[in-house]
Amino acid sequence: VWAFRARRRALEHFAAGLLADKLTTSVSRSARRWKAVLLVGAVLCALLALARPQWGFEWRQVKRRGVDVFVVLDVSKSMLAEDVRPNRLTQAKFAVEDLLGKLAGDRVGLIAFAGSVFVQCPLTIDYEAFRLALRDVDPNSIPRGGTAIGNAIKVALKSFEAGEGGDRAIVLITDGEDTEGDPLAAAAAAAKQGVRMYTIGIGTSAGDLIPIREPGKPMEFLKNKAGEVVRSRLNEEVLKQIALKTGGIYVRSAAGDFGIDTIYDNGIARLKRTEQEARLQKRYFERYQWPLGIAFGLLVIQLFVIDRKKILGTATLCALCLYGFDSRAASVNWPLTYNQGVTAYRSNDFLSASKSFEQATASRDRHLQARSFYNLGDAYYRLGQAAEKSGPQAALPAYQQSLKGYESALARTPTDEDARFNLALVKQKIEELKEQQKQQPKQSEKQNKDQQKKQPSSPQTPAQPEQKPANQKPAQPAQPPPAQQQPGGEAQTNQLDKAEARALLDNLREDERNWNFFPELQQRAGTEKEPEKDW
Repeated sequence: VWAFRARRRALEHFAAGLLADKLTTSVSRSARRWKAVLLVGAVLCALLALARPQWGFEWRQVKRRGVDVFVVLDVSKSMLAEDVRPNRLTQAKFAVEDLLGKLAGDRVGLIAFAGSVFVQCPLTIDYEAFRLALRDVDPNSIPRGGTAIGNAIKVALKSFEAGEGGDRAIVLITDGEDTEGDPLAAAAAAAKQGVRMYTIGIGTSAGDLIPIREPGKPMEFLKNKAGEVVRSRLNEEVLKQIALKTGGIYVRSAAGDFGIDTIYDNGIARLKRTEQEARLQKRYFERYQWPLGIAFGLLVIQLFVIDRKKILGTATLCALCLYGFDSRAASVNWPLTYNQGVTAYRSNDFLSASKSFEQATASRDRHLQARSFYNLGDAYYRLGQAAEKSGPQAALPAYQQSLKGYESALARTPTDEDARFNLALVKQKIEELKEQQKQQPKQSEKQNKDQQKKQPSSPQTPAQPEQKPANQKPAQPAQPPPAQQQPGGEAQTNQLDKAEARALLDNLREDERNWNFFPELQQRAGTEKEPEKDW
């Protein structure tokens, strides 16, 4: 829609009035609308193809290659210490999400522990489900306080599925403060099963107090049964021994480097990956080819839709372009062009006058357009009168052009009675000339017959064929139409009828209006005094 409107505005700037209509006579508007519909349809089908439509499916057998990794995360209250910003638990969650981004096809599970242990997420390759489980864990996830590292390792070993051929690993993230169980014995059991443990110690040796924040209450620090404030410190020794017993790696987290990259690159990435169980998976068929093919077909079709009824010749097109260019370049000189036509008309140079008035019809001033069309009709009328000496056939084209000029003037100023009167007069003149054309062969035949009667041919001499007279008597010129805006001529000395007198009077009145309307005529005359009204 925007393109159609922009094209119309550009055409209005390029040419005005009848010229614009003539330039667009070969344009098929319905074909242009069809091209637009096809193009929009092609774009919509292409967007549909980008959406990847799928329907229909088949079952396929899928085999998995990878290792199983359990993340065992300490969520006890000691993980709320803020010696690692913002606190130990939040920093540990960020590190686990980084690890998740490195796993490709490996199954991962989550175990949260404090005084008791809970499998938060079993082994899965649905990493989004794992993320949801990871974000939900906090110290309130485990109702029993404490830190049971040994029990957490045992639960992880039981959660591994039996019969797996690939390597298995446990990533233990804690501050190492064990208050229950025997973590080293659990690590020895993991080593017998071939499970490697990678431990990450989080916190500082100096430790920090454990803040307790409850809604509507001031912040307090965790205290033991004796009422003393508890300070949580990192216990590295037990974490190092766990990693050593299972052939794993221990890493101490630091600001800016939690240690996940080291554990994955030097540990998990080097584990043996074997094919696991095969399972059936539903696979949907891609159907984007259909809308994409339709889009391509619509594009091809719209290329062959011709939006023109006929193709203009190169010479004609160039001429129209040059005319449009000249019209725009001279747009500020339309009054001067009109005045040049008036001057040529006064000098009886009706051919030059018609050219100037025709150029002035391209003005955007509708009043000046109407005056130009009116005077264009007058100029062609004078040319028709001069051409009548050569016969009706030579005069008809000029009178027809005069008729078009008056029609265009009436189209712009329907209340112009003078143009209406002149239009009727020119129509009558054209009818008379056409009637003369019809009567001319009859008169010629009659003259030939009369001549044959006066000079009969001898019997021995063959009769001459009928000859048409070389010259035909010109029809009497019609009286000139009243030119409301044409320059007036000399006063007639013979007696005038009512219509002729009115035409002459209007001519002279138009001279007076032109004098007042165009100051250029006053400057050319060299005086600002109004001419005498000798009429």
